[in-house]
Amino acid sequence: MHAVLPLVSYCNINCDIFSGSACEYGIRGNLEMTWLAAIPLLQFDLSALSGARILSGKLRMHVSGQECPRQVELSAITHPWQEDALLGFCAPGVPWGNGREWMTDFIHGLHHAPWCVGDVDWDTTTLWAEVPLSVQVLQALALRHGTGLALIDSMSKVWRGEENRCDKYFDTDGEWAPCLEIEYQPAGATVVPDVSDISITTQANLENFEDALAQVSFRCPGAPQPARFIVEYGQAGQALRQAYPGCVPLCDGRSGAYTAQLFGLKPDADYRVAIRVRALEGLSGGVEAAFHTAQAQP
Repeated sequence: MHAVLPLVSYCNINCDIFSGSACEYGIRGNLEMTWLAAIPLLQFDLSALSGARILSGKLRMHVSGQECPRQVELSAITHPWQEDALLGFCAPGVPWGNGREWMTDFIHGLHHAPWCVGDVDWDTTTLWAEVPLSVQVLQALALRHGTGLALIDSMSKVWRGEENRCDKYFDTDGEWAPCLEIEYQPAGATVVPDVSDISITTQANLENFEDALAQVSFRCPGAPQPARFIVEYGQAGQALRQAYPGCVPLCDGRSGAYTAQLFGLKPDADYRVAIRVRALEGLSGGVEAAFHTAQAQP
């Protein structure tokens, strides 16, 4: 399904790191984007997509000036904010300091939220510019309805290719206002698939002869994005514990096999492992398998 979501509110944040000043301005008027100076914040209402599986999306903006950036960083804002609250010396979730300190804190905060880099496709005839957004950023917006996007001009080069650090302006009124275009599947339209084809191989730990290792391979074609695997294991008759996340593969929807690693197992012992998939649509049923670890090295 296709959705076009209009702009709800916005503001421009100006941070002049060279003069050491920081101020908010431009609640009404054009959006301004300047390399290392002006950062526009955009707010959209994605509440209608709560629980939906987002497939793809893009941000559309109408250029009102003569320049358009070639590349833009788009970051989800993880703290609720209101345009009329961004006055004087405050910012979304980050207190204002001098310009240089604030820019460092702000960029650090944004890059610890879901973000992506998009190449700008600018139609110089219609003056509409389109920037693709990652599914992770869009899903973060859908989960936090009161947040928005921060746009950072990540390159000093403009669309025509030359070096230019001047201001770039975008319209905000009426039919020229920014919007999100999103392709999605409604909530309930996607079933979280179960894991299948589990196979387990074990061996002695050559670095620690008192331990055994296990490699768990499985399949889960068509898993929705974003999603993650939950791998739990334990000795037979005992409670399961969750495997270390770094030993569990990322769920990327592949049709081939995934592989998880289990460490610190007792040699020559009976174990069981359970694997599930957690996605926005819910949690899949657990699939279990039993195995016997290898004997310790003499």
